[in-house]
Amino acid sequence: MQFRVPLIIAIVLGLAAAILNFVVIGGKIKTIKAERDDWHTKYQTTDAELTQTKSELETTKEKLKTVESEVASLKTERDNAVAEAQAQREQAANISKQLQTARQEINDLQTRLAQWDALGISPDAIRSLQNYAKKLEETNTNLLQQIDHLKYQYYRATNELALYKLADYTPSVPPDVVGRVLAVDPKWGFVVLSVGLDDGVVEQSQLLISRQGKLVAKVRVKSVDKNSCIANVIPEWKFGEIFEGDLVIP
Repeated sequence: MQFRVPLIIAIVLGLAAAILNFVVIGGKIKTIKAERDDWHTKYQTTDAELTQTKSELETTKEKLKTVESEVASLKTERDNAVAEAQAQREQAANISKQLQTARQEINDLQTRLAQWDALGISPDAIRSLQNYAKKLEETNTNLLQQIDHLKYQYYRATNELALYKLADYTPSVPPDVVGRVLAVDPKWGFVVLSVGLDDGVVEQSQLLISRQGKLVAKVRVKSVDKNSCIANVIPEWKFGEIFEGDLVIP
């Protein structure tokens, strides 16, 4: 019996302490749950606000893209308008210049017409004089061509005559003869040239071949046609390779 009383007291005290702890801890748990629920509510509210903010941000971005596109379009239209205005200004300036030139030409024609009127010459007479001058010019051109042909014929005849008389004679070539190398045979040492009998070139004539102002070789004509000839390269006068298109002069 002595031991039961303290044991009962200890049990009662333990139960009292447990009940007290339960009450205290239960209150804390309720407080923690309340705080948790409060934070959960705040989180949901914040998350909803964040979602709404993101949605508004996306909407704002779309609006910004639309505005930027409209601004770019307006800028393009402005640039096109500026370019078109510049082109129109240039066209207007060009037309003004053409108009000024046309006016000057009209003034010149009127001045010339007044001069002809002062001479008392009719338009028909002027046309006749123009036709006559044209015929004279054509005749002069033909005569010059005939003179050139006769000159080359003279060189040809003189050279051929000298060749018959003098074995070591070197025929001369008209100083204004100019030709080109048409073909080259380096193996046999001959070239084909674009000058011939009509240019006053005959057999045994000697010609120079140059390129870019430098002497390349001297050749001696072996055979000649009307407008071309074949010539052998003089070995001691060869200073470089001969190419098609090289210049040929006396």
